[in-house]
Amino acid sequence: MNSQENLTIWTSESDAYAKRNVSQTQERPWITSTVLQVLQEAGISVGSVLDVGCSHGHNLAAVASHFGCPGTGIEPGTEVLREGAALFPNLTFRQAFANNLPFRDEEFELVLVTGVLTWVPRNLYLQSLGEVLRTSSKYVLYGDFCPSSPYSARYKHIESEDLRTWKFDFEPLLREIPTIKILSVSTGALHHHGVVSPDQEQPGDWNRFKFVLLEKLPLDESIPVKGEADFTAAN
Repeated sequence: MNSQENLTIWTSESDAYAKRNVSQTQERPWITSTVLQVLQEAGISVGSVLDVGCSHGHNLAAVASHFGCPGTGIEPGTEVLREGAALFPNLTFRQAFANNLPFRDEEFELVLVTGVLTWVPRNLYLQSLGEVLRTSSKYVLYGDFCPSSPYSARYKHIESEDLRTWKFDFEPLLREIPTIKILSVSTGALHHHGVVSPDQEQPGDWNRFKFVLLEKLPLDESIPVKGEADFTAAN
């Protein structure tokens, strides 16, 4: 299965997943509470937020309300977006994939990507990370599974040998990018009732979940301009 075929399947599965797992009146409040806690502890302030993989928009609505700013969300499915727009008419919803975001460079001061990376086809993973960073002018909050060793799991809701979710620790990859600064990292065990801190329960590889909040740095500060003379002079 190529990447485009994979994306076509996820377009319809976005709506099906929302129907199976998400109540339109109370959408997994434990994810929202954890996201808000990370942002509050960082003490940041933003004037716009994008939620990549927003589902019905409950998490986005809470974060936008917290900052008192406009909120925009994307999902591949069309039905979940229509339902989200009806629930939260003050938010903006767009149909899109993480690997091709229909927004300008640095259009949003905060971009949220929570529980999304595990669904992204491997051939589009780096492209998706790049799109998220491209559309943020200040901060990005990633939240996803982070096992000690990478693994994939066949997606049980669709009969296909090729359709999988993918789990590996994304933090080391982020730390190799010189144009960002890691502000905070928090890891816990993911359950249906919340993300439990390690002092309460040591997470296993099946449910270890991590939030990484990062800040984009100015290019001239993070990657200074140098010429050959700068290196020959040092020698």
